[in-house]
Amino acid sequence: MQTYVHKDGKDFVTATIQAIGRCAAQLKEVQETCMHGLMTLLTHPSEFVVAESVVIIKHLLQMGAGDNDNVVLHLAKLIDSITIPNARASIVWVVGEYCEKIPLYAPDILRRLAKSFVNEVRTTGRSASPPIR
Repeated sequence: MQTYVHKDGKDFVTATIQAIGRCAAQLKEVQETCMHGLMTLLTHPSEFVVAESVVIIKHLLQMGAGDNDNVVLHLAKLIDSITIPNARASIVWVVGEYCEKIPLYAPDILRRLAKSFVNEVRTTGRSASPPIR
């Protein structure tokens, strides 16, 4: 599936990232591999690939998947470079939910977000990605 992420077509790539998330959610034996693959996608040059990966990683963290210490720190460091609203909201959720994992970063991130909150793009409250089942 990692190969398919580098193909053309936003819808196809998004579906591929969501499929990786579904595999991780349903097959515990590949969960670590899928999470590692999604983490690798956080350095992809396409912002929508990074954003979709962030949203799926957040869903997996909600389900208790992965070694969340490294994942949380990595996502927290992305907050300034992500502009897609659903991905930003996912990072904010992760930082808030796992703030004890990143005690040196969380207060500063939340303080900066509070200052710019009125400038954030409002979303409909629905994730771009359907819930992982």
